This record gives sequence, structure tokens and C-alpha cells, in this order.
Amino acid sequence: MKCVVGEFYKDEELIAAKEQLLEDVRRLDPPITLPHIPTRRDGEARAARVVDDLFTVLNGVDENLRMKSLPKYVAESPDCMPATRLYDGDLAMLMELWDKMNGRLMEYGSSVAAMFSELLSLKEQVKVLSTNMPVNGALGGGAAGCSVGVGISTGYKHKQTVNYTCIRSFNDRSFHGCSIK
Repeated sequence: MKCVVGEFYKDEELIAAKEQLLEDVRRLDPPITLPHIPTRRDGEARAARVVDDLFTVLNGVDENLRMKSLPKYVAESPDCMPATRLYDGDLAMLMELWDKMNGRLMEYGSSVAAMFSELLSLKEQVKVLSTNMPVNGALGGGAAGCSVGVGISTGYKHKQTVNYTCIRSFNDRSFHGCSIK
């Protein structure tokens, strides 16, 4: 919050706000005691020190449960109020969620890659088996069939078995189809 205030307002505006706040706190009845707040700040980082003074006064008033005794401060227009931006602390939760999702995507990606590799291996096995089938197949009529069961690891706790059945015609040496069960 201090960053937002310090970056948005000019030094003169911050000094005027500090003077007004100190005057309003002095008028409180019964009075409250605050730590010493210098009325004038000079040198580098003057705006940051004035903002620190403002927050010190507000903190002291709040600790004495007197915030309701102060007048209501308003801006001339919404253009005179800083727009809050997301800072590092505000994004911490979103970044943690993003990191978790990224980790899961990496895990899923490696699982999909393993399944794809198994499918490519299976394709090669089916191709080899289909070219090496005997001419007198069990289906008769110049056709041969084979069934291949392959376990595919999905990267999780279980292994899925996929059965491929291929039928090949020996008359024209082409596949008539493969089915996956």
C-alpha cells in the first residue's frame, strides 16, 4: 500500500496530506499520544519517509480505536485515486497454482509420450506379424488372421491391455482391416 501511495502522489500532495492528518489528530478530544513525527522532511526518499509518517499516524490512531473520530477524507475525482496494481505478494497464490498446473501438465505429457511410444511399438509388431503370417490361415479362403495383446503403461497405477485383430488377404497381399478391442 505504501508503494502505491508513494508512486502515485507528488511530494507536495503527500506533505499536504500529512499536515492535514496531523492537524486533525491534534484536534481529537481526548487527545492521543503519537510518536514524534517531524513536520519537515528533506533529502532523498523524502516521499517514502512522508508516506511512512502518514502510516505511522494512522496506525497510532487505529491502536487507540479513534479512526471513527477522524473526518472522512475524499478525493476530488476517481482520477485522483491510485489504481491498485498486482504486486509480487498479490501474485504469490496465482503463481503457486500456476506451478502446480505446470507440474501436472509435464506429468501428463510424459505419460502421453510413453503411451505414444508404446503405440508405435505396437504398430511395428502388428506390421511384422502381418507380413509373417502363414498362407493357410485359420480363416480360410486365402485369408489369415492374428490377434495381438499388448499391455500399455499409462504412467499411472494400472496397465491397460489393448487387443488388435488383423485380417490379411493373401490374394492381393493387403490388409482388409484391423480392429482394436
